[in-house]
Amino acid sequence: MQEGVSQSAEAGDEPSVAYYLEALAAVAMRQDNLERAVRLLAAAGALLQAKGSGWLHAVVPRAAPDEGFRAALRSRMGDAAFEQAWTRGQSLGGSRAVQYALTEASPKPTRPVGPPRAGDTGAIS
Repeated sequence: MQEGVSQSAEAGDEPSVAYYLEALAAVAMRQDNLERAVRLLAAAGALLQAKGSGWLHAVVPRAAPDEGFRAALRSRMGDAAFEQAWTRGQSLGGSRAVQYALTEASPKPTRPVGPPRAGDTGAIS
């Protein structure tokens, strides 16, 4: 998905960048990275508001995040944290939003880094 963000940005297609940011927001939420999800969603909304839906929407039906997605994020984060992340996301702008999406895309490790513990087979459960 990051490749799509990069290619759309290189082509100057900001509406397509916004669609990728929305998709990455959904991924971030699934990874329980709520602040990142809100920032990406807000950046996408700001791009779409500034640039319109673009040509891609005419070819591929858009599956925009619904209000339930935003409400779930707000509920899990709390109003103040949500609003702060939303404001930061809206202020990113096109190139900074792309940079944010690409540089912070790796998920946080779910287990401690270091030497294996006794009985640790390295298998993912």
